[in-house]
Amino acid sequence: MPDCLRLKITSPDLEDERVCYFFRLYIMMEDLHPGTDLSLTDLPIEILSIIFEYLTPASNLANTMLVCCLFRDMIEPLLYRAISLQLRLPSNTGNGLDADGSLLRTLSSRPQLGRHVVVLSLKELYDKESVDFNRQPKLLSLLPNLRELSLSPPSPCLNLTGHLFLKYLRLDLDEDRIYLDPEQPVELIAQNFWTPTLTTLQIEWLTLEGHWSHHFPSKTYRTSSILDLRIHMYFHNHQSVNILPDILSSIKSLKKFTLDSEVQGFTPHAIRDGLSLDELCSALFPHADTLEDMVIAASDDSFLCRTFPRCVLMDFSALRRLGIPENFLEYRSGSTAELLLPPKLEELQLQHQVRFNQSEDWSPHYERLSVIAAMKRKSLLALKLVVWWTQMSEVLWGFSLIQRFAPQFEPLVCTFQEVGVLFYSVDQQYFKYTPFGTNLEDPTIALL
Repeated sequence: MPDCLRLKITSPDLEDERVCYFFRLYIMMEDLHPGTDLSLTDLPIEILSIIFEYLTPASNLANTMLVCCLFRDMIEPLLYRAISLQLRLPSNTGNGLDADGSLLRTLSSRPQLGRHVVVLSLKELYDKESVDFNRQPKLLSLLPNLRELSLSPPSPCLNLTGHLFLKYLRLDLDEDRIYLDPEQPVELIAQNFWTPTLTTLQIEWLTLEGHWSHHFPSKTYRTSSILDLRIHMYFHNHQSVNILPDILSSIKSLKKFTLDSEVQGFTPHAIRDGLSLDELCSALFPHADTLEDMVIAASDDSFLCRTFPRCVLMDFSALRRLGIPENFLEYRSGSTAELLLPPKLEELQLQHQVRFNQSEDWSPHYERLSVIAAMKRKSLLALKLVVWWTQMSEVLWGFSLIQRFAPQFEPLVCTFQEVGVLFYSVDQQYFKYTPFGTNLEDPTIALL
C-alpha cells in the first residue's frame, strides 16, 4: 500500500471510525504477508461494504455488481435502498412497459428486493384517461421497510397505516386535476395522518375545496404522532383555513410547524377573513410547551391579517426558530423598549409585504429592529440570526421597482454586529427562496 494512503487512513481526524479500523486491519494483513499481492476481493466484507456505499452514481454500482456473485449480493441492496422515479405517462400508455410497471414486476417476482427499499420518490405526470389509482398501492405493498416517501401526486387509494417504519411523508397535490372528486385529496391526507410511526408530514399545494370537518373528528384529538408539519397552501377565491385548527388539535406533540400560503392571481382581499395569524397561534397553543420551530408566511401577494390577539408569542416558551410577518410583533404592555418574544429564540425572520404605489415610512420598522438588538443584551440572550424579508408584490417585480421600495439596513447591520447577532435582508417574492424556506424543499435524504 502506498505510504501516502497509509498516512491518510491512519490519521486521527478521519471521520469514519469504521473505515479507519478496517483499513488498519488491512495494513496489518499486508504487513503479516509481505510481498503478497492482495486483490480487492481479499478485503474484509465490512471494508467492501463501506467502499460500495461511496460509489456514485448508481450506474457505477450497477457495473460493479457484474464483477462477481459476492459483489452482486453486496451491491444489490444498495441499489434498491433509495429509488427516485420521474415518469411522464401519455394517455395511450396505460399499463404498458413503463419504468414504474417494470419496477412493480421486478419486486413482485423478487420480493426480497423490496425489503431493501427505505426511500422512495415517485413523480408521475399523466392525464385522467391513463390514471391507474391501484398501481401506487400495489407498489407500496411490496416495500414493507419504507422510511421516507414522496408522492406526486398521491393516489386517493393510498393507505400507509400498515407501514411500521415510515417516518417522512410528502404529498404533492399539484396534479389535483387527476382527482375525480375535490374531496379526494382531503380524504387521503386524513387517511394517512394517523400512520403510527409518521413524524414528518409535508403537504404541497393544498387547496381547501370540499368539506373537511368530518375527516378530523373530535375523537382523534391529540392522537397523531406527527412532530413536524409542513403545509404549502394554495388559495382560490373565498376559501377558508378553518380546517387548520382541526388538524393541529389532532397532533399529540408538535415540534415544528411551517405554513406558506399563495393566492390565485390578485385576490388577497378574498381571504382577508380566512387567514388570521392570531387564529393560527391559538390553534398552535396546545403545543406551546413543545413547539421549537414555527414559520408562518405568505408568498406571491398572499395576505396574513391581524385580529384580536388571544395569545402572544411569549406563551411559546420552547420556540428557538420563528418566522412571522413583522406587523405581528407586539410590545409589552406599557413598554416601547421590549417586544413580546420567547426567551429561548435563536433565529428570527420578519416578513414585510410591500404593495404597489405604497408610500411608507420605514422609521417604525427600524425602531423595532433596534429594540430587538437591544433585547439581545438582557432577555434574548440566545439570539443569533435576524432576517428581514421584503416581500414585493407581483406588480413590483414586473415593473422592476424593487430598489425604489427596498429599505436601507446598513446601519442596522452594525447595530446587530455589536451585540453578536447576524442580520441581513432579502428581497423575494416567494417564501421558499428565503433562508427559512428550506422547510418546504425536498429534504437532503441520507441513506440509512
